[in-house]
Amino acid sequence: MIFPFIVLFSIFFVVLVWFFYPRSGVYAKEKYVGIDFPIPVHGKIDQIVWSGFRLQVQDLKTRKINKVYDSDVWQLSFYRYILSRVQKRPVVYSGVVLVKVGKNVFSHVVKLKNDKEVESFFFQFKNIFLGDSAKKAPIYICRGCGHFQKNCGGGV
Repeated sequence: MIFPFIVLFSIFFVVLVWFFYPRSGVYAKEKYVGIDFPIPVHGKIDQIVWSGFRLQVQDLKTRKINKVYDSDVWQLSFYRYILSRVQKRPVVYSGVVLVKVGKNVFSHVVKLKNDKEVESFFFQFKNIFLGDSAKKAPIYICRGCGHFQKNCGGGV
């Protein structure tokens, strides 16, 4: 009579450990995600990985220099914003930018923007793009490459 109880308890224990055990590895590659509300944003995420019990976004950049730009942080922030709404799993507020320079790949962990900053940036960009705002583009845009940094090294 005790045998069925032991079997049921063993199965329950295995399922419980599997569910609560921290995961690692790749969750998805080249995944297209998008939402239309509260802001319409869509994109193709290079890689989504497990970070413990949560998901983390990664993006690969091929460059001549090993540098992470503000535009990379914003891109990953938008991806995190989308993922947090389409996945039923929590998403980490940090991302990884993998910069490939020649044959070497460098990994940079970056802190991502929160949801309010992402929404504010979207509406500010939309207003500037549509001409609804008297604001001009920030003066710190590099004229050589267009990145949002004063001395990015990629300009003239």
